[in-house]
Amino acid sequence: MKSVTLTRIFAVIGCAAILHACKKDENNEITTPTPVPDSTYVISRAYYYAGDSTGTPSYVDTVYYNNDKIARVAAVASLNDSINYLFTYNTAGKMTQMSAKGTGVFATGYKQFYHFYYNTNNRLDSLRQIDSTQWQGNYSYTMAYDDNNRLKTATIFDRQGVEPVEFGNFSYIRNAAGKIDTITHLRFGDILPTSLEASTDTTIRFSDAYNMVLAVRASFILFGSNSVPKLNFTQLLNPSDYVFRNGLQGNQPFSVNYTKNGLGLLNSYWLKYSSGESRTHSTIRFEYIKVPKN
Repeated sequence: MKSVTLTRIFAVIGCAAILHACKKDENNEITTPTPVPDSTYVISRAYYYAGDSTGTPSYVDTVYYNNDKIARVAAVASLNDSINYLFTYNTAGKMTQMSAKGTGVFATGYKQFYHFYYNTNNRLDSLRQIDSTQWQGNYSYTMAYDDNNRLKTATIFDRQGVEPVEFGNFSYIRNAAGKIDTITHLRFGDILPTSLEASTDTTIRFSDAYNMVLAVRASFILFGSNSVPKLNFTQLLNPSDYVFRNGLQGNQPFSVNYTKNGLGLLNSYWLKYSSGESRTHSTIRFEYIKVPKN
């Protein structure tokens, strides 16, 4: 009797084990592995030199992200000066505001706000620059597009007084392929052209946020000082055009050169002017991290 009972007990245990194993196999069959998100390389740090890349950088930019969008850039200069850039975006992922606040010996008191407004095609319709300190950088910018949704003109208004006053007008002239060939700047009746050499290279591109940081680095007027269009802001306005190219600003030739790292990412690039004596205007070196794509 005892032997039969033990046999029955072992038989029940064996069946239970088999059923458990079957159930475990069934669970394994329907388990879906967690997908690995796509990732991309983004700039983590940039070293900006006002000239060639020797000596101490004029600025060291540390870049912080929310997924793959730049949330903040902390730019540290010599003498412990720093400028902190903060960014916000709309649901379409377009930049809606950049604020820039300075601290330190020379940058204290620097505080600018840039507000971005878009048309129904998600192209930049207008931009408002508001200065809340002594720098007097109050301007607005309006953009007009052709029938193919390509930038045609950009107009600057000085808003220091009660009424806005037109400060300058840029026209973008395109070649047969539809790419920007010449930028003319009309100010006080003088037309000052910038011509660009043709190129199909799309290597040098920055995000809108970092283009803005570089655009306001030397001067808070986004289209440039001395009637010179800023290549970084021009790229932001014309995302489908390659505008970091060799060219001629007035009678002053300029060139853009760059190197890549082993991953094919931009390692450094520099802008050089050649008028009489050739000189390097600015150089930037980059470091990268990998982040998930949004």
